[in-house]
Amino acid sequence: MMSDLPRDLLEERLSRVPVKSLREARFTCKNWKTLSKKRSFTKKHLAQEATSRESEFKVVMVLHCKVYLTSINLRGIHNGFDPSINRQAKLVSLNGYEKRKSNLRYKVLRFVDFAEEEFVEYEIYELKSNSWRVLDVTSDWEVEFYARGVSLKGNTYWFATDKFPEISTNLIHSVYFLLCFNFTSERFGPRLPLPFYPMDVDTVSLSSVREEQLAVLFQRKDNLHMEIWVTTNIEPEEVMWSKLFLAVDMQPLTDFKFGIADASFIIDEEKKVVVVFAKDKDVMYPTRNTAYIIGEDGYYKEVDLGKTTDKIRDPLVCSYVPSSAQIKQGGKRKKKGKLITD
Repeated sequence: MMSDLPRDLLEERLSRVPVKSLREARFTCKNWKTLSKKRSFTKKHLAQEATSRESEFKVVMVLHCKVYLTSINLRGIHNGFDPSINRQAKLVSLNGYEKRKSNLRYKVLRFVDFAEEEFVEYEIYELKSNSWRVLDVTSDWEVEFYARGVSLKGNTYWFATDKFPEISTNLIHSVYFLLCFNFTSERFGPRLPLPFYPMDVDTVSLSSVREEQLAVLFQRKDNLHMEIWVTTNIEPEEVMWSKLFLAVDMQPLTDFKFGIADASFIIDEEKKVVVVFAKDKDVMYPTRNTAYIIGEDGYYKEVDLGKTTDKIRDPLVCSYVPSSAQIKQGGKRKKKGKLITD
């Protein structure tokens, strides 16, 4: 039992307990309450809290049509400590962002391409001119409606497929690949290869790794095997893939496949884990949003993200990279952050 541990070991354990939980722990045991009031413990606890904050990484999560800055703490997960995911702030206004001169260089791409209906439209919007321009694009590929783009180094990448796949003996032979839109040249690049060969029913999802590389999640429909691959070099016209980052048999863990329109994820290179955001395991009638933390050697944890009010959309996450620029907010100056998404 915890109460039977030597004082130095008990102090070490309790110092890792978050402040919010420590208040509750004090009422659990008289010895813990006494220990938590000692000066030596307070110093150690403050040091642990500082270390814990440094080990957190932040993401932007879209949940129930609201945007949240969210912290993910995986510190100590391989030593018996539980991971934590906490919403820290909610986006309530874009004032102070839209009027900044440095933001006038940004562009927005939108396109609709229905081959069957012969309706094609590609447009780009410039904040500087506050207007839309039509782009001349002829494509033999298509981006499925559920394939979310990921922005990396100023360019956006999608998972795409042939617009007119080959058909033989009543079978459709689709080819899948990466596609990049270069916002500088305002042109789509060539087809970039994936490190695997997915089928129509398999799950493929993209994510960014810091501001440097691209990660892709691939899960097979037939056996639920899941792979995570990370690039070693990624440019609009070239991609190189590293060795497999993570491979896991998901059947004994979840016994279901992440949806083709879902599986938003983030990886932690140091901990060698992936965090996948989805619904709970009740595939037919889910009631909770859930983060699945999956790693090597069978590591698996679930973090409850609360009740879901959206039966269709899963939580969506993207990387958040703080910058050195400062913005004034509520009379104080705070770090400005950058969203890595499309």
